[in-house]
Amino acid sequence: MRFLSYFLKSVFIIIIFLILVPKFSYAKIRFTLQAPTKELTRGQTVTFLINVDTQGASLSSTAIAADYETQYLQFEQAMPGNTFSVIKSSPLSEGLVLIEGSSDPAFSGQGVFAYLNFKLIAQAPGETELCVLSNPASTAITLTPATAISPPTPTAIVTTNLPKTGSAKTGNIAKFFGITFITVALTALTLKRLNRFNK
Repeated sequence: MRFLSYFLKSVFIIIIFLILVPKFSYAKIRFTLQAPTKELTRGQTVTFLINVDTQGASLSSTAIAADYETQYLQFEQAMPGNTFSVIKSSPLSEGLVLIEGSSDPAFSGQGVFAYLNFKLIAQAPGETELCVLSNPASTAITLTPATAISPPTPTAIVTTNLPKTGSAKTGNIAKFFGITFITVALTALTLKRLNRFNK
């Protein structure tokens, strides 16, 4: 009878442990860069849109970097879109600007993350890659190149995922070893108690 009592207590503890173990989720935030589609002329302000899709996650803040060609564009400002209420821009290096967004309450869904305004300073018409999105955790790594932009009717769409820390594999391994340790410990405790009662 006592064996059954200890066994049931052990099973109960294991079930409680499994319920209370934190579940890991890794949201892949998707950013896309949209270039203006009208004809561009020297001296005008060119606005790029950075769209965001949180893929179901709720975020109070996030960031992305924009890598642009300084011989063709001069960065002016970043303005908030309809997703994150506060947008802050800060230069990381020449031709690389960090765009940080924050929102209270947290934002979940998709929409315009920010508007990037540049002054077009190109000396002559032509075709070139003007701006791409970069991973803000590294130095100007272009994850996906944009389509070349040139007058008339340019289009650029870039998709990039923000970096994530940790991995699901590491979390699953930790859970496995934790559960195994508790199971072995409870089994050893139960067997020790059984031996004591059998004497």
